[in-house]
Amino acid sequence: MLREDTRPGGDGRRPGARRIRTKVRSRRRRRARMLRRAAAVLGGVLLLLVLDGLWAANAARNALTLADATLRRGTAALQGGDPATAQASFRVARDAAADLEGALRHPVPLLAGVLPGLREDVRALRSLADVTDLVGASGEHLVAAARAAGWFGDETLPLLADGRVRLEPVERAAPDLVRAARGLSRATDLAVGATGPGLFPALRDALDRVTEGLRANATLVGKAADAAVLLPPALGAEEPRRYLLAFLNLNDPRASGGFLGMYGVLEARGGALRLGEVAHANRLPPVRPPVELPEELERLFGVFGSARRLYQTTYPPDFPTSARMALAVWERSGGPPVDGVLALDPVALAGVLEATGPVEVPAWPEPLSAANAVEVLERETFLLPQPTSDRVQEAIARSVIEALFSRKLDAARLAPALTEAAAARHLQLYMAREEEQRLVARMGAAGDPAIPANPLMVAWQGASASRAGYFAEPSIGYRAELRPDGSALVTLRAALRNTAPHGPPSILLGDGNGEPVGGYTAYAMVVLPEGARIGGVRLDGRPPPLVLRGSLEGHPVLLGLVETRPGQRRVLEVAYELPPGSLPDGGFELGIVPAPALRPTPVRVEVVPPPGAEPTTLPPGARAEGGLVGWAGAPTEPLRLSFRFG
Repeated sequence: MLREDTRPGGDGRRPGARRIRTKVRSRRRRRARMLRRAAAVLGGVLLLLVLDGLWAANAARNALTLADATLRRGTAALQGGDPATAQASFRVARDAAADLEGALRHPVPLLAGVLPGLREDVRALRSLADVTDLVGASGEHLVAAARAAGWFGDETLPLLADGRVRLEPVERAAPDLVRAARGLSRATDLAVGATGPGLFPALRDALDRVTEGLRANATLVGKAADAAVLLPPALGAEEPRRYLLAFLNLNDPRASGGFLGMYGVLEARGGALRLGEVAHANRLPPVRPPVELPEELERLFGVFGSARRLYQTTYPPDFPTSARMALAVWERSGGPPVDGVLALDPVALAGVLEATGPVEVPAWPEPLSAANAVEVLERETFLLPQPTSDRVQEAIARSVIEALFSRKLDAARLAPALTEAAAARHLQLYMAREEEQRLVARMGAAGDPAIPANPLMVAWQGASASRAGYFAEPSIGYRAELRPDGSALVTLRAALRNTAPHGPPSILLGDGNGEPVGGYTAYAMVVLPEGARIGGVRLDGRPPPLVLRGSLEGHPVLLGLVETRPGQRRVLEVAYELPPGSLPDGGFELGIVPAPALRPTPVRVEVVPPPGAEPTTLPPGARAEGGLVGWAGAPTEPLRLSFRFG
């Protein structure tokens, strides 16, 4: 039988236990309320973070889109001669960059900036903000430079008129051009440093596009800035200058351009230009005693008379060396002191005429134009008898140069023509002052192709009394068999096809004395990699009649004599081996260095990977089939081919 608990509490339990249980339940309820509140706060914070992240991402996207659009609009407005619109667009782009930087200071981007896997993307976005600001600032400097130069999108920006280059606008524009070039260079470096394998694909693609465009624009603006700094002193703003003007003939090729057929003396004083004497270089007697040449140049080119005759100084593969040789011979021959050498050939002249229009030449029955300049100067004038041919060529050269001096030249049209001619080494400049020569080199007009570690470098050196080189069609075949130990067996084939007719006799085709009419003889100059072991030299499978050997900058050099008759094709083959360890691990690099020529030389490259290896990265235009990688092209500028195998 149960007994009722009549003690205080009424539930049959002790009061102390009930109070303890009540306190426990109270604490649990308070804890639950606190947890619910904390969860609500945390949820709110998370919601705010999500919203902040979405806002920041949207703001970043909008800022990048706006920056891209306004930069494009500003560039187009600047090119179109609307500096006000360009200035406003570049300002908006800089504001967009500031908005992007502000968005990246929000909590979510700041948090993401310390998390593995996300911090690289945040850093890349910050770099993009800095890049956009730098590009916008550079654009503003370009606007200032355009205003200083007087460029407002007119049909012409008179650069040269009445024989005088207008140096004042160039001098006013130079400081802002230099600032713009520096800004674009810094922006390019930032964009390159921001790229990496850990980025989101869309962001990496955007950076790659930005970097590619920046490189091109930084190069272009950098060349313009260097030209603006160089032109005033070079054209006599501070003191009179004098230059040796060299007219090169590509129908008798040389490694650094062509046969130096004619020369002139160009004088500059305060931007005013005057062309002095123009004459054939064969009028200058050989200098006695000959000038002293460095041992490696004397060994390779002394036999051609490079130390005694001006027209024999263009055999080296780089123009600065040829120019220094030409200056030494010129001064030894009694010529007046000069401050540099400017060399151009008919291909460069055709490019200039494309920008300026045809020129009336009293010595020739039709105007000289971009369409006929090469044909007239490389072929038709050599069909005339002597001494008429020389006199007509001299008259044409003087008439064209003086006509160009008398015109109002459009810098916006002329600059691309000069840039293209310089890139293909049809226009080359050497300055005697070292600081000025450095500017020329940065502008890409020095004609100084660096010999790469593994070069494919073949230049034809004419050895005929005729100008039948006009009909020569060279081509190059290259095959490299790679080995696991980093060595390679290389076979290089330099082919020469002679498409000349058999007659009639002329200066162009020869008179039949010494070699048949239409015959053409030349040396194939081959520059090999350092450490290459030459296995053999063959001409159509037999030893060539003459091979000269030497070195340039540590690279072995061969000159093999090749004689051809009209319609004949001959092949000079050079086999050599690269020793073990010559090639980078899993890779193969080949630097193609073309010589200036009338027509681009076709090049075909074949690479056989090491046994068991497969190509993983190939240069543009290359194909892999049946264990062989092939590439073909006809480059006019130095080109690097990069192969990777795994």
